[in-house]
Amino acid sequence: IHLFNESTPSSFISLESQGRMGEADVLQILSKATKTGNVAVSLSLIHTARTNFFTFTGSSRKDKHKLQREALRDCLLWVRKKSYCGPGGDADTIDSLCVTLTSGVHPLLEHLAHFSDESELEIGRLGMATLLPLIRWDSVNERSRKIQYASISCLINLMICAYPIMPRHGGKLMAELLSCIGRLQRDTDIQNKVHCNLESDIGESLIIFAVHAASITLSLCGERANEVLLQIESQGFIPNLVYWCNVIRSGTKAMKQLELPEKHQSFTQRSKVDLTK
Repeated sequence: IHLFNESTPSSFISLESQGRMGEADVLQILSKATKTGNVAVSLSLIHTARTNFFTFTGSSRKDKHKLQREALRDCLLWVRKKSYCGPGGDADTIDSLCVTLTSGVHPLLEHLAHFSDESELEIGRLGMATLLPLIRWDSVNERSRKIQYASISCLINLMICAYPIMPRHGGKLMAELLSCIGRLQRDTDIQNKVHCNLESDIGESLIIFAVHAASITLSLCGERANEVLLQIESQGFIPNLVYWCNVIRSGTKAMKQLELPEKHQSFTQRSKVDLTK
């Protein structure tokens, strides 16, 4: 990071003209060689730092966007590969997954939300394929809960970053979030009965966060997300889940009353849903 901040555009031009490796080549090697948590942390931070570096050097908006997409794809692919360990995996691996999500995926999605181009389809698909299985982790240990927090937070940014294609996936996203809420509610009820207060508090806060993400999903994804809520409300599912459906609708209504960014406001107006059903 220090080298990126202290370097100038001519430094990289000089390296490339001499046939030496540029920072993109170095990062590619790091991505393939990453096996430990420390390297994963470094890789995530470098991915984010190079975005800031190219802002300082005055690179074009197009070049900066391309680098961000490459960095995001590298991070997502790394997370997808390492996430096969599951919630019972090695502690260092799970910690490195959490750091990569928070230090790499999350900020890069936030940066890319300001752009709109053909890469939305690729980012959206890869992002959902990576994040949804992590949200599905079913474990009460603290590390797994951190992964779920980070994944839901990244999913919110992903929906905003790739929002034009999100309506077609609204049912899938809402179903995954409601399933997560249902499992969390089950675990919280059990922990309350055995007086595990800390674990119960973590579960309850994660439920609230997942409900917030579901409210955003309903707002951005429209009818398909709403159909999942209607199905749960009309077929007599667990009362607690019906209650959370009502909370999700209330959260969406509250968000619609706030001032939305112009980009997202125009989209939500095109996908109106009757939230009173």
